[in-house]
Formats: sequence, structure tokens, C-alpha cells
Amino acid sequence: MRKKWLTALLTALLLLASAAVFALKDEPVERFDITPNPMDRECTIILSFRSPLSISVQIQTPEGDLIKDIYSGYAAKSMQFTWDRYDMENQYVSEGTYVVVLGYDTRYTSTKKTLILK
Repeated sequence: MRKKWLTALLTALLLLASAAVFALKDEPVERFDITPNPMDRECTIILSFRSPLSISVQIQTPEGDLIKDIYSGYAAKSMQFTWDRYDMENQYVSEGTYVVVLGYDTRYTSTKKTLILK
């Protein structure tokens, strides 16, 4: 009985691991980088995708408050955006931690932190 239970458990774990690997392969984002990071005056957000899709790129506080909409629309295979530290009211944002949020396919999100030193 114990051997059957162990075999069933190992089979289930193998299936879960296989599903996780398959899900990672279907990830449409090939590259999501912020350079330089930490930043001073501006940073470049570099994106590349396996296939074209609809995306949104936003700058937010770690608490989720919107600082700036960078882009919303159709994405090419690779794209670059520059954030110059200005918010939606054209105010220069202070030093601290900010989050670049990449939304795609209306339900998935990837995030990366960027740090402003001065």
C-alpha cells in the first residue's frame, strides 16, 4: 500500500513539474530589462517578445500607485522605452524604489524594480 501511494505521489509531482516547464516555454516575454539600474536621470526599458501581442508598460510605486503610463498598444518583436523620471503631471519624481509593470494579454503581468539614487 505504501509503495503504491509513493508511486502515485511521484507521478503527480512529475506531472506538475512537466506542466511548469511547459508553462515557462509558453512565456511570450523573451527579455525584460531596465538599464541602468539603479538609475539617476533616466532609464531604458528593453523588451523583446516571442510573438507580437498587446502590452502595457507602467511605472508604479511599490504600493501600486500609478506614476506614469509609458506605453499601451501593440508590441513589435522588440521595443525600447525611456523613462525620464517625470510622472503623469510632469513632475520630477524623487529618489526611491519604483516598479516597472509589464502587462500583456490582459491577464499576465511581469514586474521589475528600479532604484533612483539621487
